[in-house]
Amino acid sequence: MRVFLKLRAGLARGNIKARKTPRNGERGNVLFYILIAVALIAALSYAVSSTGRGGSTDISAERANLAASEILEYANVLSSATTQLKLRGCSDIEVSFDNTISGTDYSNTNAPADNTCNVFHVAGGGVQYIDPEAEWLDNDFNAEDYFGETLITATACVDQIGSGTADCAAAGSGAAELIAVTGFIKEEICISLNRKLGVGTAGAAPPVDDGSAWPTSSTAYQGNYTGGTRIQDSGQILDGRKAACFEATTNPAGGFHFYKVLLAR
Repeated sequence: MRVFLKLRAGLARGNIKARKTPRNGERGNVLFYILIAVALIAALSYAVSSTGRGGSTDISAERANLAASEILEYANVLSSATTQLKLRGCSDIEVSFDNTISGTDYSNTNAPADNTCNVFHVAGGGVQYIDPEAEWLDNDFNAEDYFGETLITATACVDQIGSGTADCAAAGSGAAELIAVTGFIKEEICISLNRKLGVGTAGAAPPVDDGSAWPTSSTAYQGNYTGGTRIQDSGQILDGRKAACFEATTNPAGGFHFYKVLLAR
C-alpha cells in the first residue's frame, strides 16, 4: 500500500513520466507509409497523363532519338522481309502487305493464295504490322490520309535510285520504288532520323520536298506500280538516298515524313 501511495504521489507531482508505448511509434510509421503511397500515386498519375498527350508538339531529345531508332529498326525489318520474299521467288507485283490491323486496303490479287508472298503472314515474311506510336505523331495532321499508319506505296521514285535518273518521275511506273513511309512525325524525330542516316548536316532542318512525294488517294500498294511522282528536294540532299526524312509541301499536305525504299526498280 505504501508503494502504491508513493507512485500515486509521484504521478501527481509529474516526477514520473508515462512510458511511450509501441503503439505511438506504429502510428508514426503508418503515417510515413501513407505519405509515400500518396507521392507514388501522384507520380504514376502524372506519368499516365503524360503518356496520353500524344498530340503535344514537344518531345525530349532522348525520346526523339529512341523513337528514331525504333522507326529505323522496323523499316529495316520490312526491307529484309521483302528482300527474302524476292529471293524465294516472289515477283515485285506478287509481294503483298495485306494485314488485319491497318485500316488501309492492301489487297493484292497478284499474290499467291497461300500467303507465301505476304510480308505480314507467318507463311510469308512473318512480320507483325505495327502502327507508329501516338507520341511520335504531330496531331495537327490527324485528319490526313494515312495518319497513324505505316504506309506502303509504289507511286513514287527517288532520283538516282535504281533506274531513276535526275528526274525519275519522267520514267513513269518503270522507275517507281516500293516504299515504306512513317508519316506526320514530329520534327525532332525527323531530325534525329537524318542524323542517324547521315542525311544533310547533323541537327539541321529536314530537306523540303519540292512537289508531290505521292498522291493523297489510291496510294496503298496493291500490286501495281504507278509512278509519276518523286521524292526530291532543291538541294538534292535526298538524291540516291534509300532512307531519309523530309518536310512535305503539297502531297502530303505538310508535315515531316520518313521513307525507306524496300525495293528499288
